Amino acid sequence: MRLIVRLSVGLVVAAAVVSAHESKSADFVSHRAEYRFYLGGSETRAGGSVEENRVECDAWVQSSWQRLHGSNLRPGRQRLETKEYRDGHAMTFLQHVSSGGERVLSFEGTVRQGRNGKPAIASYTSPREMEVPLPRGTVFSTAFYLRTIRELRTAPGKTIGRTPVFGLMGRSGSLFYVEARRVKTGEPLFTKVEGDTELLDSPSIDIELRLFASRQAAKPVQRIVATAHANGVYSRAVYYQPRATVIAEIVRIQALPKAKC
Repeated sequence: MRLIVRLSVGLVVAAAVVSAHESKSADFVSHRAEYRFYLGGSETRAGGSVEENRVECDAWVQSSWQRLHGSNLRPGRQRLETKEYRDGHAMTFLQHVSSGGERVLSFEGTVRQGRNGKPAIASYTSPREMEVPLPRGTVFSTAFYLRTIRELRTAPGKTIGRTPVFGLMGRSGSLFYVEARRVKTGEPLFTKVEGDTELLDSPSIDIELRLFASRQAAKPVQRIVATAHANGVYSRAVYYQPRATVIAEIVRIQALPKAKC
């Protein structure tokens, strides 16, 4: 099954890092957003998703439910959840994928950063109990993209080198080697957005992500171009995959209450 890779905590939260002179709404906003998927090059519907992003006192939490269909896609449903602690020491993750009513992929577990120079360890409870050491230098998605956005805003022509990032969920698991750069698309939305649309007034930048299965891989597993807003919302993402290009566009958004810390 070819899966859309969720933008996850990293990219969405990363857009919240904007210098004060660029935006007065630079704080990440807890929100729930609904997206509609289209096959690239047309307005043919290809499913959709509902994503909830919450800022807790000690962590960023995301939940996502996706469904896919279309002539170039194998029908499927996907449930994704992550909780990434702000101190950068640990995160929990869950990913369930089903097709034809049967579960075809399941990942659950916890990742903890190593101490005293030791590598991070991913402790899985599903598909089976096991511990997997991660490459040295592995970072969680939020920390990676916070740094990425800061650097790309000050040096728009820079490319962020291939970095092992845990937290982007996909067919081959949760670890990808990611390259990132700032691009300019200027593509308009197909759809009319409902709900708390003032959240989309926050400034945005376009980012290209290239996801590789290994540090040495010649071709990316997937390429994503996304429009990320300074308050943590993304309004559009294009997923370039081997079998199909899928466009995700926001159609509804709702602000969620702030955590009381």
